[in-house]
Order: sequence, then C-alpha cells, then structure tokens
Amino acid sequence: MATAAVRALDAGQVNLMLPFAPAGAEPELRAVFDQALNVRKHGPDAKALADRYFMETAVRLHRAGEGAPYTGLKPAGTDFGPAIPAAEEALETGKPDAVTALMTEQVGHGIAEKYRETTALRSASKSRLHRPRLPRLGTESAPNSPS
Repeated sequence: MATAAVRALDAGQVNLMLPFAPAGAEPELRAVFDQALNVRKHGPDAKALADRYFMETAVRLHRAGEGAPYTGLKPAGTDFGPAIPAAEEALETGKPDAVTALMTEQVGHGIAEKYRETTALRSASKSRLHRPRLPRLGTESAPNSPS
C-alpha cells in the first residue's frame, strides 16, 4: 500500500489511493495528498517527509476503515506470509482463484490440526474413564455387610 501511495504522489493522482480508504475518509486523504504534493517541491528531505506523512495517513485511514488499529508502517520486505501477496494479486488481476485455493488449504490444515488435538484429548479422556477404580481408603465395605 505504501508503494501505491508513492505512485499516486509521483503521478499527482490521488484517485490511485481512493480505493484503499473508506468513502468517509476521502476528504482527509485528499487534503493530506495536496499538502504532500506542495511540500515535496522543497527538496529531497521535504519530499521524504511528505511521502512518509501521506503513506502513514493513507494506511491509518485504510486500517480505520477495516475497524483495525493503526500500528505504524512496516519496513519494506516484511514477510506477511503468502495470503497478503495472493490477495493483492487477486485484486490486481481480478482473479481470486489462487487466494481462494490458498485460504481453503490453510483452513483445511487448521481444521485437521484441531481435529487431531480433539480426538487425542477424547481418547485420553476415555482411557482414564475405563481404568479399574480402587476404593478410597476407609470406604471399603466388608463382604456381606450392608452398605
């Protein structure tokens, strides 16, 4: 998403970022975009600062739209596992088959693992129930005596 933010700034096209933000956040995103474009003109340090400010705002608004907290920008190259790249590819190509297959596989693995854990616990529980039980000390009844 940060790459898309820089692309939008380089192209001068805030519309490239609007799909990432909820509709209610559009005015704030547009205002920050315009500020960033103006500040970028004042040299390389100003450009870097403006880019970061716009990226942080775009990610914060995106996360708020998902109902998730903003936890800051992650370093480039952070490995988020295979799901994020697959989802991004699906969005870019319009073909969700690969991400659907990946998620189906992962859910299947999760179900299988929970099933193994549950059956192991169930077996252990049954084996404890079928052990012969010894009477507790002091509670033994004498043969042929009333209990």
